[in-house]
Amino acid sequence: MQRLNRVTGTCLLLALLLGATNGVLIFFAHIPVDVRLRPRTYFQAYGAAELLLAGLGLVLAALVTFLLYQRGKNDEPKAGRAAWTVSIVTLVVGVVGLLAIPRYLFVVGIFLIGACLSFSARESGVPRAERPPASKAAAIPH
Repeated sequence: MQRLNRVTGTCLLLALLLGATNGVLIFFAHIPVDVRLRPRTYFQAYGAAELLLAGLGLVLAALVTFLLYQRGKNDEPKAGRAAWTVSIVTLVVGVVGLLAIPRYLFVVGIFLIGACLSFSARESGVPRAERPPASKAAAIPH
């Protein structure tokens, strides 16, 4: 089993922390309102929908962390389609969020893309002939 490298782990940790922070801050961050109105938090103003949106970053970061951990555990050299797809979707939704909704997913998506890039690049310096087999079935001579 190969561990995640330091860059991949740092990107995933930052994505997870940012996702968790976004989920917690909607209960404490106040919406700027007119001075005549009582200040409200994002959760008070928008309810469960805002909580789902803020928590989505944490869920997606945890999913990519799990996918990359599994690929590292199986000694697979690249990040894989599933991790790349989740990371790209997170970034695209984050870019749309820059225009329409709060920016919860944009930076999380950047960290997830960075994690996939660093995970895929971790063995790029090792010649293919010197790499261990990708699966145990490939190691058994027929």
